[in-house]
Amino acid sequence: MTTLRVDQIVEAAENRLLALGSPEIAKSMERFFKHEIQALGIKIPQLRRLAKEICPKPAEQSADIVLAACDQLLQSEYHEIRLFGLILLSRCKRILGIEVFACAEEWLVGGVNTWALVDEFCGGTLYYKLRAEPSALQYLQRWNNMKPMWLRRASVVVLVKFARKGEYLDEAYQLANNLADAPEDLIHKASGWLLREAGATDPKRLRNYLVAKGFSMSRTSVRYAIEHFEENERQELLQLTKQKNR
Repeated sequence: MTTLRVDQIVEAAENRLLALGSPEIAKSMERFFKHEIQALGIKIPQLRRLAKEICPKPAEQSADIVLAACDQLLQSEYHEIRLFGLILLSRCKRILGIEVFACAEEWLVGGVNTWALVDEFCGGTLYYKLRAEPSALQYLQRWNNMKPMWLRRASVVVLVKFARKGEYLDEAYQLANNLADAPEDLIHKASGWLLREAGATDPKRLRNYLVAKGFSMSRTSVRYAIEHFEENERQELLQLTKQKNR
């Protein structure tokens, strides 16, 4: 068994990532995000390759060590080092238990502080663990009502892949509806994204929901939600929701 120590993982990651950075890419990334970040200038495929190099046999690692290493990496000032921690965590997701949701609740008010980090975490580790442990849904329901924005965004983004497959649709509509009056654009986009995917397998339900509730949603959420409809139906729904809002 080749279990790595926390310091080995963190030191190897930081040294390699600091050497891989590109100032030109870093500047482009920093302009891309609305939230201020410090970037090294490393593309995601490079991060995934490095995760495989540092941790070639995830099944042989300790869950506690991987969680502790991710916790340290999320304290970095650099976006890509934080992102690497989440990619490494996702690589080791099969050895993790439901306790990762308790860690997530702390990280989503700290080191996981951009939409890119939130979405990587939700679409990888948290999606996988919710599939394995349905009782983890309680975390999403709690996060949905909490003040920190990234917790609320995570509460809906974790369900995106499920909704795309027609799963957890009742919960998807409930959680998205709870966020209808949220003040943040990034919440509106996430809610609309979830509704759009929920409509992929049941467009009639989505249409009925928008006709009944669309007037209370932001225009951003509505526009995201209707992206899979034909143009004429999109325009009709935009008008219906707009008319009710008036």
